[in-house]
Amino acid sequence: MKRIVLEKKFIAALLLGTAFLAGCGDDDDFAPVARDRGYDYALTSTKEFADYPCNDVREGREAVVGRDKESYYCQFDYRDSVYIWAGYDDTLTATGKEFVRSDASSSSRASSSSEDDDYSSSSRSSSSYSSSSSSSSSSYYRSSSSISIYVQRYSSSNARGTIYKEKDEYVVKWPESKDGFLNPEIEYGTMTDPRDGKTYKTVEFHGQIWMAENLNFADSTINPLLKEGKSVCFKNEESNCELLGRLYSRMAAMNTSSCDYKMSCNLGSDPIQGVCPSGWHLPTRLEMEDLAYFNGRSAQWLMSTKYGWVDDTNAVLPGTNTHGLSFVGSGYLYGTSFEAHGLYGFMWHSGQDNEQNYLVIQGQQNHLLIHDYNALEVYLPVRCIKGDGIPVFSSSSSALSSSSSSSVSSSSSSVQPSSSSQIIKKVNPSLKEKGEQFNPSIDYGTMTDPRDGKTYRTVKVEGQTWMAENLNYAGNEIGKSYCFNNDEELCELYGRFYSRDAAMNSSICTFGSTCSLGSDPIQGVCPSGWHIPSFFEALDLVDLVDSNASLLMSAKGWGIEDSIHIDPGSDTYGLSFVGSGAYDSKFNFYDLDTHAFMWLYQQSYEMCYLLIRGEANEAYVNIFKDYEANYPVRCIKDE
Repeated sequence: MKRIVLEKKFIAALLLGTAFLAGCGDDDDFAPVARDRGYDYALTSTKEFADYPCNDVREGREAVVGRDKESYYCQFDYRDSVYIWAGYDDTLTATGKEFVRSDASSSSRASSSSEDDDYSSSSRSSSSYSSSSSSSSSSYYRSSSSISIYVQRYSSSNARGTIYKEKDEYVVKWPESKDGFLNPEIEYGTMTDPRDGKTYKTVEFHGQIWMAENLNFADSTINPLLKEGKSVCFKNEESNCELLGRLYSRMAAMNTSSCDYKMSCNLGSDPIQGVCPSGWHLPTRLEMEDLAYFNGRSAQWLMSTKYGWVDDTNAVLPGTNTHGLSFVGSGYLYGTSFEAHGLYGFMWHSGQDNEQNYLVIQGQQNHLLIHDYNALEVYLPVRCIKGDGIPVFSSSSSALSSSSSSSVSSSSSSVQPSSSSQIIKKVNPSLKEKGEQFNPSIDYGTMTDPRDGKTYRTVKVEGQTWMAENLNYAGNEIGKSYCFNNDEELCELYGRFYSRDAAMNSSICTFGSTCSLGSDPIQGVCPSGWHIPSFFEALDLVDLVDSNASLLMSAKGWGIEDSIHIDPGSDTYGLSFVGSGAYDSKFNFYDLDTHAFMWLYQQSYEMCYLLIRGEANEAYVNIFKDYEANYPVRCIKDE
């Protein structure tokens, strides 16, 4: 049986429970409390799992056990074809017996790490991938801005800290007025909402004027959608609205019924006003990324300094509030439950799909997530930005979004980012001469690109002829392409990085658009008679090596990063992948000699590519959509 590893797109560390609540067990004092918290099952001991087995009906359900309220989550483990209750410290079968996999290194137990990895959110999930066009299954990861960990629920005995205690156990320090959240060293402006006369503090951030507090507009005579109960105060207490702003459904935030829960919220080009006052707009996706990546996804610089945040011991969690944006742990309404008061802050941003799109500010974890979520309706705060939704770029930020990511580009392939906006790190590439990465034991062929006369090595793998090196064609008329560090010599050694529209040779495949060019194969930027590898051709390749990256990696072209040594590959099939690195819309060149990438064609809004992680010896197909990225191209001969 082939192995399949997939990720469900949800944020388990933040969003609890389901709409179906059931209590069981003979502890009447315990069960009702657990039901009130949004758990599905309340058990007195793990033995009761025999009466509540993990199966396809209960998949995704949560159970808490005993007075310590240890949390378990029902999942299907595809590797061993068994349903299991996964806890933080143990993993149980339906009968309450510990489940132990023979391969301990691939334990089905959920990871407890929330470490950010933009390139591989290696969460495991119970969901499956199916396609009418193929029955193949393989290693397949879906990367999300949330960097979701499959199960990240903390019990009271967990040394990492209890996250889901009874809400009233948290004692959050709040100021007497909302001005107490502000940074006294910042010079604030003010704006008055002409609709209801409420006044808000404003602050300049990155060339734009932001509200420095959450919106508290609720006049349903002006916005009829608010009359439908689509905006609330935390715990339905008006004083919380005065202090923390209101919580809005997506429909209320976007101010249109076409953006109701689970509906495709296609309002056209950003920015959109939504529930904001005239002349102001909801943050766009690019503006949200600009904010989140400005300080390396650190949350502390956004958080109020004295009030509004606690850790899991009820200690005040001070932020630095560096730019005066003064975010607080506003909490949110999740289904029918108010959660995360003092623990997490949130903010809607506009989106063009059926997902709920928002920023998550994790106080204690000091982390920012841009999350897309649709498992249950959520109500979140709104911040507004003045004027046009055009991100302002400067060299002061280490992580900014490219202005080309929301527009179709027809510029020359040789266009490079401005040197004042990009980060270029000095590198000492492992490859010194072109061609030294090839396996001397392999009988290679050659192909010459008739467009520019460049010659490439080729190799046959399972009946298909592949390019054994990355494409270095610079004549594409659609999209952009780059050399690592803008160094043409590195293009000769490692190949060129292409934007998705350049790789697919179609302006409808620009970042943020659905790349639907019909059935594969497609030629893309490849020479005539060759095509971009498809999603399933890449899965077949990963299956062939059983995700063992060493079989694809060259003996040269891989190096050392942060004291992590990467062993030379065996290059068994002669594909000779090297650590090409990549380039992203935050103006960063990264991962030279440590990661290899390769564009794949898939009819999707999301970007699809093969990823080889040298230090982890892993190869898998990745899906990603959070910001524009530029990767190498390999071509397959049409046969």
